[in-house]
Amino acid sequence: MDYYSKWFDIDKSLIDYNVNLEKTKRWPIDNNTFDLVFTFHVLEHLSDKAVRNTLLEAKRVTRPSGVIRISVPDIHLANNHYKNRNIEWFTKVRPFKEPQYLYSSRHGMEKYSLEEYLLAVFATHLTNARLEGTTDEHCVDFKTVRDDFSNLKKHDFFQKYSNKVKDS
Repeated sequence: MDYYSKWFDIDKSLIDYNVNLEKTKRWPIDNNTFDLVFTFHVLEHLSDKAVRNTLLEAKRVTRPSGVIRISVPDIHLANNHYKNRNIEWFTKVRPFKEPQYLYSSRHGMEKYSLEEYLLAVFATHLTNARLEGTTDEHCVDFKTVRDDFSNLKKHDFFQKYSNKVKDS
C-alpha cells in the first residue's frame, strides 16, 4: 500500500493499494486479510487523526493471529545529532533525498538548513509546502526552529512542533 502524488512520484504499477492515509477512512481491503502489516517511517508524518485511523485499519485488516509491526525514527537520536550539528547523520542515515531536492517553503531562509532535516524526521508537513492540503501557514521559519531548540526544554520543543502537524 502506498500513495502516488506529485510529491511521491513513483511507478504506479508498484502500488497495489493507492491510499492517502490523511484522507481515507476505510482502506479498500477486506477484514482479516493479512498475516503481517508493516509500517516503516510513516506514522510520524501523519496527523494524530490519521495515525489513529491507520492503526485501527491495520488492526481490522490483520488476521487475529497476525502481527502489526511499526517502525518509527528515534527522535532522541535525531535530537543528539542535531545538537551536535552532525549533518552527515541526516544525509547518510536518512538518504531519502539530497537537500536540494527537499520540498520546502524556506520562507526566505538559506537554500538548505539542518533544521529542515530535523523536522523531516518527525514533522514532515512543516517543511513540505507542496504537499496536497499543506499550506505555507503550516510551514515554519528555520530561525524560529533554531531559537526554540535553544530556548525550550527538549520535550516542549518536540511537543510544540508535533502539535503543529495536527492542524495541517
